[in-house]
Parts: sequence; structure tokens; C-alpha cells
Amino acid sequence: MRDEGGEADIVLGVLALSGAPAAADGAWLDEPEQARLAAMSGPIRPREFLGGRFLVRSMAARLMRIEPSSVRIEVEEGGRPFVAGPERLA
Repeated sequence: MRDEGGEADIVLGVLALSGAPAAADGAWLDEPEQARLAAMSGPIRPREFLGGRFLVRSMAARLMRIEPSSVRIEVEEGGRPFVAGPERLA
């Protein structure tokens, strides 16, 4: 987000993972995210991915004043994720 002077804001927050979706299979993810999750192996990386997506969706939804299910996370060609919308959040 940018203020009136064009400066970028840094937003820090804490969210309780107890509020994370119960579906550990990632059913709440969009199709590209489900494909990425399915390609991951091991016990830790999929959990990190799910936790990260939950946190990003929750924080972006608060900032944009929308429902978390409406937050679209896309990935740049180099692999860096960003929240797509009227104002891009990285």
C-alpha cells in the first residue's frame, strides 16, 4: 500500500494459526496453489506453504477490507509471490 506521498507502507501483524483452515489438504487454495502443494514432498514444506498462504491471505484481506477467499496470490516468473489486486502487495 502507498500513502498520499507515494511512499510504501510496511505492515506487520500477528495472526493466530488456530484460526487457520482445518483442511490440511489445501482444499481452500486456488488451483495453481493446489498444484504447487501437490508437487511438494516431505512433512515440513507443505505445512510451511499452507501456513504462509493462510497468513498472507489473512493479512491482505484485512488491509484490503475483503474476505480472505477473495485474495488472489499470484507468482512472478522468478517465483516471487504477490497479492494481485487494484494495488499490488508484495
